[in-house]
Amino acid sequence: MQAVEELYVAFAPNRRGQPISYCGHCISDEEASVLQRTPLRELTAGDLERYTFKAMGTWGEEADLRHFLPRILELFATGEQNDHSVIAYLEILAGQQGEPAMVQMAKLVDAVLLSGLDDFFHREVDGWIRTGLPGLKLEAALAATADADAAGWYGQALEIIAAYHHPG
Repeated sequence: MQAVEELYVAFAPNRRGQPISYCGHCISDEEASVLQRTPLRELTAGDLERYTFKAMGTWGEEADLRHFLPRILELFATGEQNDHSVIAYLEILAGQQGEPAMVQMAKLVDAVLLSGLDDFFHREVDGWIRTGLPGLKLEAALAATADADAAGWYGQALEIIAAYHHPG
C-alpha cells in the first residue's frame, strides 16, 4: 500500500525515546520492553493496545506517539485496531509539521471519502473531516506551498471535501 509507505516516510523523523518513559505502577517492564525491542512495522495491535490508551499520560512523550503513529493508523485502516476512536491520532497527523505529513493528510481524505466504505475506520475519519479541521489545515497548506504536486493533492482533497460534505 503506497499510502502507508508514504505515511511511514512522512513520520520517519519522529524517533521514540530511548528508553520510552513509563509509570512502573501502571505499565509492566515486559509491556514496555516490547515497544523498545520490536521494529515499528512488526508491532501488532495487541502490542500497541495498552500503549494507545496510556500514551502521553503514563507511557511516553509526544515524540514517542508521533513515532508510533504510522503503525497505529495502519492498524486502524486494516481493521486490526478498532477498539477505540482514531480521532486523537488524526489530530496528531493534522498537527505534524512539514509538507510530507500534510500531503498524507490530503491523500487520507481522498482515500476515505472516495472509498465508499462504511466500516469503523472510515466512519471515524469521515466524522473527523466533518469537524472542519482537515479542511482548514489543507487550505493553509495550499496557500503556503510552492510545491506543485503538493498543491495538487491539497486542491483535490479540498474539492472532494466540498463535494461530499457540501453537495449542490
